[in-house]
Amino acid sequence: MEAISTADDRAGKAYWDTAWGEEEWPPDIDPRASRIWAHRDQVLHREIQRILERAAPPHRSTALSVLELGCARSAWLPYFAREFGCRVAGLDYSELGARQAAERLETLGIPGEVRCADLFAPPADWIGAFDVVAWFGVAEHFENTTQAIAAAARYLRPGGTLITEVPNLAGLNGWLQRVLHKPVYDIHVPLTAADLARFHEAAGLEIVSSRYLVPTDFGVIDLAGHPPGLWRDLKDRTLYPLRLLSGAVWWIDRRYGPIPTSRVTSGFVMTAARAPIA
Repeated sequence: MEAISTADDRAGKAYWDTAWGEEEWPPDIDPRASRIWAHRDQVLHREIQRILERAAPPHRSTALSVLELGCARSAWLPYFAREFGCRVAGLDYSELGARQAAERLETLGIPGEVRCADLFAPPADWIGAFDVVAWFGVAEHFENTTQAIAAAARYLRPGGTLITEVPNLAGLNGWLQRVLHKPVYDIHVPLTAADLARFHEAAGLEIVSSRYLVPTDFGVIDLAGHPPGLWRDLKDRTLYPLRLLSGAVWWIDRRYGPIPTSRVTSGFVMTAARAPIA
């Protein structure tokens, strides 16, 4: 089987360097925020909390070590440190993205090491070094998902946990993304919860969970790189009420839910899988 590398990233390094230089920084992740637009983070937080409770048995006395792959400008590294007391580290192959992640940690006074490196060529001292490896919106950019997952798993200690989160482009969001801005769709591989579970198993990992999260999220649809002009304005006007609809669904989910999630409507897929102990 032919090995893959970050050169097989459907987006490409130039895309990410441009994105990290132009896009707004993601806000802090605060699971206790009352605003409705924080509901997505609260749903993801509950799932991550459940996963980490399994990763750290009650008798464990030391903090979990967490590595984020694709950590550019990360709001997740501070989140893991603040919410769970984890020791954090990050890796990204964009020099700008890695530098921004390190600067964010430093500004917040959170200790952590960030390295600029190819995730398929692990720093020798990081192989088998982490209790938890997490990546958010990264795995779906590689055509050979199994090999990408296997590469991520190399950073895990025996029995460690891999957390893979991807946008759900296998349902309604994927259809809308193709219609509104196909170039962004084309740099993703649509993955269902069943797909992710199967690919993690093929990479030699044991599935802990694989599920859809957030009942709907039209904020996943991205017009990045779309030329300005009338068509862009019309598409923005189309997305605005859809995002308001997501907010209304989240309000119902928070107040009266949970609303069932599904392949068709949900915003995200998250899979947790465990590395073999021996």
